[in-house]
Amino acid sequence: MLAARVAAGLGELKRCAELLERVPTQSQLKLEALFRQGQSYRELYFARQAEETWREVISLCEERGLDSSHYLFSAKVELISLMSLERRVRETRELLWQLYPRHPEKWRLLVTMARLEAKPAYPQLAMPMLEKCLEQDSGDLDACRGLALYSLDVSQWKEAADLASYCLEHDPLDKLSLEILLECKFRLQEWDAMDEILARPDLDDSSARVWRLRGQRLETLSKAEEAEQCFREALRLNPNDPTTHFQLAQLLRRSRALGADEHQAEFRRLQGDTEAIARVISSFSAQNPENWAAPEPATCIELATHCNGLGRIEEARGWVDQALRQVPDFPAALELQRQFSELSAPSE
Repeated sequence: MLAARVAAGLGELKRCAELLERVPTQSQLKLEALFRQGQSYRELYFARQAEETWREVISLCEERGLDSSHYLFSAKVELISLMSLERRVRETRELLWQLYPRHPEKWRLLVTMARLEAKPAYPQLAMPMLEKCLEQDSGDLDACRGLALYSLDVSQWKEAADLASYCLEHDPLDKLSLEILLECKFRLQEWDAMDEILARPDLDDSSARVWRLRGQRLETLSKAEEAEQCFREALRLNPNDPTTHFQLAQLLRRSRALGADEHQAEFRRLQGDTEAIARVISSFSAQNPENWAAPEPATCIELATHCNGLGRIEEARGWVDQALRQVPDFPAALELQRQFSELSAPSE
């Protein structure tokens, strides 16, 4: 441990990680060694190794019954940061909810959840970091998929397609990369390639995005009725997707069918909720997290209302609880709490 600290002080992070690896598992210092080892890997842009090491910290804490260990909490925080960078939304949310019950400042986790769902504010900062991770470890498919998603956000369709194809070469069952590739082929108007993907039996039929893209392709073929069915299936799977509501509204309007105005209105409402959350959350992403302050009760209720509008009910409940922690008799919070209670109450 002492030698590792010296190596870290000299900037020899690879040597530091190697020394920390040698601390015996039964040692009382092993948790600290593993945690610092993960940090060294992160600084070296070995993301996959950092994740494996932090997960080892979590496993060791669980084996030893150290539920309140500082290292258990810190390893989970590090994992959340890493998985957020790689755009692993589902896994990150699961870990955030694991931390939530015992976290002293729950609003910080709610802010992180909101940022997860939003379009990244600074892709130009995240993309070079993931590129460095791939330079160090070309087999890191999580970093590769994350970079592909950022490339989609900045309309680099060819680059995103290349990254998704690389992931599929190494993992043919990678459904997310297949979806990314499908989106890229649509954007690039490479219709034959898109049709080949849509015909694949391993395409995820439970994905709303797949059904939306299928509908968009059918629309280019002037198959309006089939396209409408696909858009409606996408909305059945994800009724809060503004893009699908917009696409369906445009299709119905061109077909002179009923319902276009309703879907256009729903598109505007969902966009409004999304943009309203983004405006509030942007004030946090521009600051040092240590300097963040809990949102005022009125802001918490604003966030709760918009999260509820997007179908993110648990987040909405969390913001209501945060408002009531600050002002226990805050009227707007009590009203929303009553509404949520009625929704969750069993029907007679």
